[in-house]
Amino acid sequence: QKHPANSSMNLDVVNPRRSCGNGGRKVFMIFTSIIPVDAEPFFQLFKQNGQRLENMEHLLSQPTCNRDCAVLKEAIILIAPSQPNLDVILWNDWMITLAARRRSDGLESRRSFEFKYLNHPLHNICIFCDLKLD
Repeated sequence: QKHPANSSMNLDVVNPRRSCGNGGRKVFMIFTSIIPVDAEPFFQLFKQNGQRLENMEHLLSQPTCNRDCAVLKEAIILIAPSQPNLDVILWNDWMITLAARRRSDGLESRRSFEFKYLNHPLHNICIFCDLKLD
């Protein structure tokens, strides 16, 4: 068996995969094998045609691992951060995905999962914030 630091990170499950733009939702990332201790979750941005928009990913708020996530043996638990630029992302019809990477060398998980952020309603009940889904 390979040492986790030398193996790829095979992301198998992300659940739940949606939050309101204010964030705060607990998200579980499950892997098929042991992950390195320096693994971290991160959001990516894509056009609908599948083209990654790395040059626009600065618009995304990323989870802060020393505060908003825990790296376990085969899982990462994170709190979805708020997305102050969500209107720009939705207006452009871009897609957000959630993946993992090693901080030591930037190696990214082979797989990512679409993660939908919905606008927090201004005058109505938010199903995420007000109804405490988690």
